[in-house]
Amino acid sequence: MPAYNNRGVAKEKLEDFEGAIADYTKAIKIDGKSDTSPYYNRALLKFKQKDYKGAIEDYTKVVDLNPKDGEAFFRRGVARRKLSNNTEALSDFNKAIEIETNFEKGYLNRANTKESLQDFKGAIDDYTRVIQLNPTYFEAYSFRGLLKNKTKDYTGAIEDFNKVIEINPSYSDAYYNRGLSNIAISQKEPGCIDLNKALELGLAKASEMIKKYCN
Repeated sequence: MPAYNNRGVAKEKLEDFEGAIADYTKAIKIDGKSDTSPYYNRALLKFKQKDYKGAIEDYTKVVDLNPKDGEAFFRRGVARRKLSNNTEALSDFNKAIEIETNFEKGYLNRANTKESLQDFKGAIDDYTRVIQLNPTYFEAYSFRGLLKNKTKDYTGAIEDFNKVIEINPSYSDAYYNRGLSNIAISQKEPGCIDLNKALELGLAKASEMIKKYCN
């Protein structure tokens, strides 16, 4: 019944979380076989309260009722990631992307999950898709650059960190990471310039690398 669901939303806004969950539960008992809204709202609140298992159960009800709800698959995947259930999370992100092929958050979270599962090539491919969908999202270039570093594609990593700096010139981590990439391919001078720039921008950990490689 919308009345209970709506009252639950109002209680949640007032931070009466226990009352909100009670109202969402009443709405589910009355109309839980056709309306996904109270399951959705209860899942969101359970996730906020770090009841990830409870959130997963509610998102499962949502997708049972509406198998085309890509957002619900995505959110269930995020909850599963919180419990380190990466294989199940990957399946959910795959489904979300199957339903919504330009789902930027889906590709981003799938990339994170693939990285956790040591599928670095797959993760790089997904970060590339994020960049295609949002070419100014500098964090995606940064994530991809870090993975290229990890897989010893230092030249590719440098190209990604160059792009990060082009988009966001004050992002200290990009200078730090580009500096280490340059040092890895024996380009000490530009590497040390970048490490000093990172330190200048306030990244304290750059100091240790400067002592290690540049003095």
